[in-house]
Amino acid sequence: MKTFLMAAAFSLAGLAARSQTPPADTVRMNLQQCIDYALVHQTDVKNVRLDAESSHRQSQEYTGIAFPQVSGSFDFADYLKLPTSLIPAEFFGGEPGTYVPLQFGTQYNGTAQVTLSQLIVDGRYFLGLKATRALSDLAEKNVQATEIQTTEAVMKAYLASVITTARVDQLYTNVASFKKTYDDTKALYKSGFVEKVDLDRLAVSYNNLLTEQEKFTKLSTLSMYLLKFQMGMPVDQPLVLMDSIREADFTSILQNAATPDINNRIEYQMLLNTKALREMNVKRYKMGYIPTLYGIGSISYQAQVNEFDLIPSSQWYNTAFLGFSLNVPIFDGLQKARQIQQAKLDLKKTENDIFNFTNVMNLQVNNAKTNMQNAIASLDAQRSNLDLAQEIVTISRKKFQLGAGSSLEVTDAETSLKDAQTNYLNALYDAWVARIELEKSLGTLNK
Repeated sequence: MKTFLMAAAFSLAGLAARSQTPPADTVRMNLQQCIDYALVHQTDVKNVRLDAESSHRQSQEYTGIAFPQVSGSFDFADYLKLPTSLIPAEFFGGEPGTYVPLQFGTQYNGTAQVTLSQLIVDGRYFLGLKATRALSDLAEKNVQATEIQTTEAVMKAYLASVITTARVDQLYTNVASFKKTYDDTKALYKSGFVEKVDLDRLAVSYNNLLTEQEKFTKLSTLSMYLLKFQMGMPVDQPLVLMDSIREADFTSILQNAATPDINNRIEYQMLLNTKALREMNVKRYKMGYIPTLYGIGSISYQAQVNEFDLIPSSQWYNTAFLGFSLNVPIFDGLQKARQIQQAKLDLKKTENDIFNFTNVMNLQVNNAKTNMQNAIASLDAQRSNLDLAQEIVTISRKKFQLGAGSSLEVTDAETSLKDAQTNYLNALYDAWVARIELEKSLGTLNK
């Protein structure tokens, strides 16, 4: 993330410089408020919630299959040419073996019909109903997984922005301090106490410091844009971060890290859901061998006339029936047997994924703890280096002012201090990221 921000900063030549007075419509948020905002407005979160709602509606749709299914229809036909039927001629005293063409029926025919069907026995339906509920539950878990990913992204972007802002503040302090050293040296040069090369050396370092200040000011703007993007906030919305970067008791956090519980990981819960769905898929194909039974019924009215008066003066003839439809599978060319075999293979793959995830989680937890330990050690070292660099700068400045030191010594000390400040902030950022990764590996990031 730091590499990306650094690379992109150089392309932002047109961005405005650091502003001291935020606009009137500025929003002020701490880290938790940024996370809460993202969980409402971030596009990925909104979309998975819509997917979960869609899955719930599909479950309701499938439930409707068990209710009576009623449909109505009305058919109308105008026979421009009546159909012809062949009647044996011997019925009318004709020669046997010959036929007489006759036309039967009326020109206009209308049929109004209402049909009813009702599921009585179909094992696949009840299994499918259970599967739709499992799918709905899986969609809800996908929402949780996306919320965790969004929380992680917002936390890291927030930390990056706060770190960059702290670095900008340090550079402003360094520039002011270096400016005073330069002005004092310039006065000594005019008085003949220092050589021009000493003044020029300070001028080069001062100009480099100004360039770095401008670069990090633009980088701070970009990091804020990235945070807004992760939050789902318009990038032109003025935002002020209320939290400042600070150390935490990282050692205590590492020591008190919870014992890994695989049930805390949303990925594991989703795998269990997938396994349950695979098992139901196997059962679904097996139930294809079980007969299905549906109740059916129909009532219809038909009118046949030669003049177009079907409604309402025509005489309608009524037909009605009740019955059932029984479907008994006998032989399907072993198709269902092959489907069962494929479903069992998919189930086996999911079981392998569940077994493997245990190793994955243990690896992630151990890796996160190791990174946390390294980050703590690095932070301790960089804190000590920062204190030493600050002390060296103070001593070198006093020596130079007393004429006992050189401008080169001051420049080196200032450069070392700037590097120490940068290294300290980077180590602090790494420590916080290591903490986030540790909580994520333990499945406690969103708790």
